[in-house]
Amino acid sequence: MNCFKCGQSIACNPGNNCWCESVPALNNFDLDQSCYCKDCLIEALSKEVNENRKCDNIQMKKIAKLGVPIRIKENVDYTINEEGLYIFTPWYLMRRGHCCDNKCTNCPY
Repeated sequence: MNCFKCGQSIACNPGNNCWCESVPALNNFDLDQSCYCKDCLIEALSKEVNENRKCDNIQMKKIAKLGVPIRIKENVDYTINEEGLYIFTPWYLMRRGHCCDNKCTNCPY
């Protein structure tokens, strides 16, 4: 099977302990029609969170379990504002799992 977005070959086993079952399910994100590789799935989920910012506490806890990414990606984990400052996205901040008390623009906590 290939990733629906990038075409990379993936091993998908829905309903039978597929790796993607550990990724939080979001209300408005439907994966029933296709499978994604891990990078494309994380990117698609982050886009959903960053655009809609609608996650309940259970979803936020699941996102936090993913942990902070080793490498952050522009427009997924951060954006750069007009002054050249990095602004963390709601997705990244949820993955961090707590408020840092720095009054982040997109803090979901």
